[in-house]
Amino acid sequence: LSHRYGHSSLSVPLVAVGVSGHVWATAARLPHVLVLIAGHWGAMYFWAIVVPFVEGFGLIALTLLIAALPISPNGLGTTQAAQVLFFSRYVNSAVADDRVAMILAFSLFYYSCGVVAQSVVGFACFALSKRWNTD
Repeated sequence: LSHRYGHSSLSVPLVAVGVSGHVWATAARLPHVLVLIAGHWGAMYFWAIVVPFVEGFGLIALTLLIAALPISPNGLGTTQAAQVLFFSRYVNSAVADDRVAMILAFSLFYYSCGVVAQSVVGFACFALSKRWNTD
């Protein structure tokens, strides 16, 4: 297959699944992305950063896409810059520096909570896999 299409052996699976395979993979991931968007939007609401739902939906999706770009470690830095750019106008303060500080604090706190949550799940899965492998 790699010789026929002129692709390296690493890209063969990408070509082999075809367009329908990629569409199916995207559709299967959509519920997870919707939960991420709703989680970000709800967390901002609890921080008194009230973003209109439709606008927030698009901007949060764009922020998640930026966070996924492989240009910084786990999106740290690029995510915060995007959130400051997109959401600081929704902070209820007349001072621009206060709006930026609030979004930056929110973003770093939310990021830290995500790292802790992923660590807890990872350690739990690791412990369960060790237990299942010894049985």
